[in-house]
Amino acid sequence: MNDILKIDFYNSFVQWSSPTDDHTPRLALHAGCRMREKDGELRQYFLGYPCAGEQMYVEKNIFHQPTLDVHFVYSEDGQLMFVKHFADAPGFSRSANRLGETVPTHDGKGSTITEMNTAIRNFNHVVEMTEYQEVHDAMVDNLPILGRTRYTTLKGDEEIMWY
Repeated sequence: MNDILKIDFYNSFVQWSSPTDDHTPRLALHAGCRMREKDGELRQYFLGYPCAGEQMYVEKNIFHQPTLDVHFVYSEDGQLMFVKHFADAPGFSRSANRLGETVPTHDGKGSTITEMNTAIRNFNHVVEMTEYQEVHDAMVDNLPILGRTRYTTLKGDEEIMWY
């Protein structure tokens, strides 16, 4: 079975470091995607769980004002994209950065990411389910279930796979 379908997203994370401001966040991974690029290379991207925009290491006023939800997409080749949805102005922002670049921060100073790592955990045993009763029984038994959607081009090539 494909190794992608063994990922335990509940226990998998991306972490990066910015030692100039002693900042080392860790975010949970929510889903993954494989895409075939124009050059033919297959690249893997991960979507993180959305989280509230917050200040770290403070005793009060932890959440940013205006409040915001932060979403991110990460690639193991050092690419990171943040999408932020604000309750008030500015409403929406998006930034894409690579390892070593300065990422915009809420205070306007920016932070340079010097290290990015993933901790991807896999299930030891997985079973492909193809029948409704198998899915039903897994849900009733409260077992983890990982789904997959595959998009293909008009040529029939596998171009995008969400898991």
